[in-house]
Amino acid sequence: MVAGRTAGIRPRIDEVLVRRLVDTQFPQWAELVLEPVEPTCSDHVIYRLGEQPAARLPCHAGAIGQARKEYEWLPRLFTLMSPTSRAAFRDALGVDDASWLRGRGWALATGLNAYTTYAAVDPRVAAQTSRRITQALIG
Repeated sequence: MVAGRTAGIRPRIDEVLVRRLVDTQFPQWAELVLEPVEPTCSDHVIYRLGEQPAARLPCHAGAIGQARKEYEWLPRLFTLMSPTSRAAFRDALGVDDASWLRGRGWALATGLNAYTTYAAVDPRVAAQTSRRITQALIG
C-alpha cells in the first residue's frame, strides 16, 4: 500500500525552497521578505510574504487538499450557521485558530467579491452575500 509507505515521510521545506517557488511562480513577489509563521509543520509550513500574502505548503500527504476544503467549506459556515452553531461546529471539529481565521477571511473576501458583482443585477444574491459579510465580521 502506497499510503502506508509514504505516510511518515515529510519533505524538507525551508526558506530556500519557498523562495525558489515564490520567485519562479510569482516573480512580482520576489522582493518580499519571507518570514516563517510558527508553529511550523503540524500540517503545513507557512511563510508570510511581506505584509499580506503567504506561502502555505503541505508537509505530509494527509494535508494535501486541505486548503481547498477550507476555502470551499469554511466561508459557507458564515452564511449558513448562526454564531452559536459555528462555535459548536468549530469545537466539535477542533478547528485551530489559524484555519478559522482563514475561513473568516475567505468568507469576507468571497462575500465582498460577490456583492460588488451582483449588487446592481441580482438583489437576492446581494442580500445573501451581505449576510455572509456581516457574519464573517461578527466571527
